Amino acid sequence: MKEQMLKSMPSKAHNSRNGLDTLRTLAPVLVLAFGLTLSVQSSAALKSAKQTAAAAAQDPKQSFNPHPDSRDLILPMPGNMQMVLRAVAVPAASALYDKSFQMGVNDVDAERSIYERRFEAHVAAPFKQDNLPAAWRKALPADEKTGYFYYFIGKYEISNAQWSAVMGTPLAEGERPDEPKANISWYDLQKFFEKYNEWLFSNHADALPAIDGVPGYLRLPSETEWEFAARGGNLPPEKLDFDDFPLAEGTHVEDYAVFGSGFTKPAAIGSKLPNPLGLYDVAGNVAEMVSSAFRFTITSRSGGQNVRRLHGSEGGFLSKGGSFLASSEREVYPGRRVELKMFCKSGSGTYEPFSSRSVGARVLVSSLNVPSMQRSQSLVAEAKKLSNTAGPNAPGTAGKSPAASAQGPAQAAALTAGQDAAVSLDPSGSPLSEIDKVIAAASSETMKKNLGQLRGILEEYNAALEREQDANIMQTLRTAAYDASALRNYAFRCWYMADILKGASAKTRQAPEVRAKERELVDLVVAATNVYRTRIRDLAQYSPELLGQKFTQIKKEYGGKSRLDANMRSNIEAAQRHIDTARAQGVEKLSQAKIWTDIIPSEIRTALVQMQKSLAQ
Repeated sequence: MKEQMLKSMPSKAHNSRNGLDTLRTLAPVLVLAFGLTLSVQSSAALKSAKQTAAAAAQDPKQSFNPHPDSRDLILPMPGNMQMVLRAVAVPAASALYDKSFQMGVNDVDAERSIYERRFEAHVAAPFKQDNLPAAWRKALPADEKTGYFYYFIGKYEISNAQWSAVMGTPLAEGERPDEPKANISWYDLQKFFEKYNEWLFSNHADALPAIDGVPGYLRLPSETEWEFAARGGNLPPEKLDFDDFPLAEGTHVEDYAVFGSGFTKPAAIGSKLPNPLGLYDVAGNVAEMVSSAFRFTITSRSGGQNVRRLHGSEGGFLSKGGSFLASSEREVYPGRRVELKMFCKSGSGTYEPFSSRSVGARVLVSSLNVPSMQRSQSLVAEAKKLSNTAGPNAPGTAGKSPAASAQGPAQAAALTAGQDAAVSLDPSGSPLSEIDKVIAAASSETMKKNLGQLRGILEEYNAALEREQDANIMQTLRTAAYDASALRNYAFRCWYMADILKGASAKTRQAPEVRAKERELVDLVVAATNVYRTRIRDLAQYSPELLGQKFTQIKKEYGGKSRLDANMRSNIEAAQRHIDTARAQGVEKLSQAKIWTDIIPSEIRTALVQMQKSLAQ
């Protein structure tokens, strides 16, 4: 998932001296038929799915835990089944602390920015280590046993077998026990959780974590809880800032996500690799319902700053993670937010709860925030203790300096206006250095404190702008590299069609449907070229020093030995040359011919140019 990976086989094959030979070896498995459908499902993945299917028929554990692990947390289920969970650790000094992180994904389509846009969110958890069953405490990683609170999320999507065990219904015709449960509505899920919780409370209440003797319960995860876990949980900020979760060296998104034209139905649970938290199928397979309602992502002013947040109007329910029906990697990013309707019109004309063959869910174990009077008293004591502090993750102050959390910018500005010391300010200087001058000249400690508050706000605002700029540059660099691969891929289609037509008669070559397909393919190449040039124009606006740092960073990101990494490094190096040209001579001097020469192998380029000339005649 290292940003947008092309799903066609050619995109993984180019960009070495032997790339053309590799393409030739791939050509026989491509389907032209004047539609040129390219396969995206690897034989390895298909083999894995078949092996899993065969194992499920022999071993019931395949339907609830095909990949046992020492960090698994187990809840019993009816019918000798199990619900397997993973702990999600949230760093916190007390129950009132939370962790901030960036959710969502910045969609490349500006018109969709209200749907797909990064925004700040906060995640917290209810349980401490001493709230957990003894077996669960033993399963926690050693480095996560202090300084954390926890919630627990399903290791896999709810399977058909697990659903049948809880609901007391047989498998439907054609359903496999190890596939994720789909064709269920929001309301069906509430019935599932009702039945499962009642069974646990009646039979195995001691198997659940508990606060002051009050057991937790199972529910759908919120969008925040789901996305934090799907991104990999408590990872360093630089990893959480990616649109995806970090992939193991030498792996591709297809190794983790069930999606693309090779799939017409969900695969068995756990048929691909897990994310860093050990969760399977958080990308692809079935999209997953969460408890949160859909809300637009908007930008508003708050405290003198531009803040991206969720809009106040709640709509339909949300699905996350994409499904096997997704055709693009962007559709299976953790931050993707899709609104689903609560009801739909049936074939008979009546309305019924919405369900889909591509939408399922996974469970989460949480607790009431105040399950007991004892808990209430301890939280009140914590609040009083924290009222005079403002740590980095203190309640309501995540991401703010201690000074900035004391008062709002309006109050600070009003106090600043009363400053009467003579200060020589430089209008061209940085805001932070100039306000430092004002602070130094302040006539009282109270004034210094209030001005320090304003400085904290400005500093955080500048830092936020820098983070946003860095993220935008890296996003654009990755996109430019994938645009180059897309361009090469479209050019290969032209070459492949030309190669097939070599032995055809003149009448066949001149057939209207053939010429139309040629024109379509050439137009795709030209359009991809123009899109790529736009990316180069956008990048050329940044300083060479700043871009140099980002190029170093992204080359390390693709520093592996895989074909994809080599391909991406070559694309990035070509982008560097094109940015230099655009910066020195203007983007209009970055000709189509130069772009093609630097990106498309010579034999493929020759076939493309000949096809273009032929169409022009």
